[in-house]
Amino acid sequence: PTPPPTMPPTHAPTEPFKFYPRYDQFTCRADGQHSEFEVHFYNTLEECCNHPWLQKTTCLILGAAFTNPPTTGPTTPKPVTSPPTHHPTSVSTSASTVSPTKAPTHTPTNAPIMTLTTGVPTFKPTSLPTTRPTNNPAIAPKGQIVEDFEFGLSSAFQWYNSKPYSWVADDTIAMSGALSMRNTIPPGGQTCTLSLTLNSETGGLITYGIRHDIFMPWSVLRIEDNGEIVETVAGHSGEPKWSVQSVTLDPGEHEVAWIIWRSNSDSLPVEELGQGLVWLDAIKYTPGLSFNFDLGVFDMNYVRFSGVGTWAIDDSQPANDDGLAAHSPKFLLPGEHSVMSITYDVPQPGGKITFGFVLGMGTFSFYIDGEKFKDSNTPSTKATTFSYSLTPGEHKFDWKYDAPSIPNLPLSMVWVDNIQIMPLLI
Repeated sequence: PTPPPTMPPTHAPTEPFKFYPRYDQFTCRADGQHSEFEVHFYNTLEECCNHPWLQKTTCLILGAAFTNPPTTGPTTPKPVTSPPTHHPTSVSTSASTVSPTKAPTHTPTNAPIMTLTTGVPTFKPTSLPTTRPTNNPAIAPKGQIVEDFEFGLSSAFQWYNSKPYSWVADDTIAMSGALSMRNTIPPGGQTCTLSLTLNSETGGLITYGIRHDIFMPWSVLRIEDNGEIVETVAGHSGEPKWSVQSVTLDPGEHEVAWIIWRSNSDSLPVEELGQGLVWLDAIKYTPGLSFNFDLGVFDMNYVRFSGVGTWAIDDSQPANDDGLAAHSPKFLLPGEHSVMSITYDVPQPGGKITFGFVLGMGTFSFYIDGEKFKDSNTPSTKATTFSYSLTPGEHKFDWKYDAPSIPNLPLSMVWVDNIQIMPLLI
């Protein structure tokens, strides 16, 4: 009998590796770096390229370049621990309206220069712009950014300091070190503003130390992000004390502002409570990871797929009121599953992962480092939010969908949205 045809030696995997589908690369690999949920393995590239989710000719051409397996046993893919330096590659989208990222309406200059004269901090007039220039904010450096005001407003962030009612360095009160920043008291109906601007590619957390003696109706403090109020401070109890607060940032450009407004009403009580002063210190930006999928693409620096098919992004989520969402492949057959995975190195002192999901028919499971933390087989009509605290270090997150036992049921998918992996508030 005629022996069966064989593939060229370069198309045969070296033991113990077998070929498995890489749907995001439109081909197959034999490198031992498949997901623990992978169930489709083949002895040859040609057998793997016959998988119904792949186009055979394209798969064979691309696969020839990916069939040089490592010389050691299977290893865990090295996670990306820093923000990507390029735009993510589009994997799967559908025609839909993409919500633009809101950008600041103005951009601050670099830091004003501070000098100390007999213990009283002053600023050179040219360092206090009355309007913000139009240059784009720089992309935030990889890793944490810290501003402790020990040299006034340094170049750690891009700063805007309002004029004529400006923030000044204060060497009498500080949360850490010798200096903090304090507002001057504006006249009635006026404001005193300090803001920082940065472009966060991955999202993250701004933390800051704050101390104040604000009281309404005489004065109020607004903390804003891109012009939207994050928090309003209208009073306090007891003596002013330092506390640490935070602002969570989605990916994109941000202007975080601290604005003191002074009332100009003539009907205020004569005896004022507090002076309307705010002190800021120890401002830190720590990058995180955030996916709301509203750009319509997967960031392949972080996202991988395994099992059957590739996840997609569209606006098909039931009871959708939050733009686009990622969802598992359509038309999976009984016994098939698909997994979306993200690997991330959580910085000190740890973090928290949060996401929302909507399940149609089938079963949804969520894993952290191979351990199941959430599963559901109950269809839902609105998003369920899940969150879990994370220890520092590398973690792998898997969103797994198993098809129902009856094929072709409507809404046989899971939708996942608003994934955030954020550092803990220190």
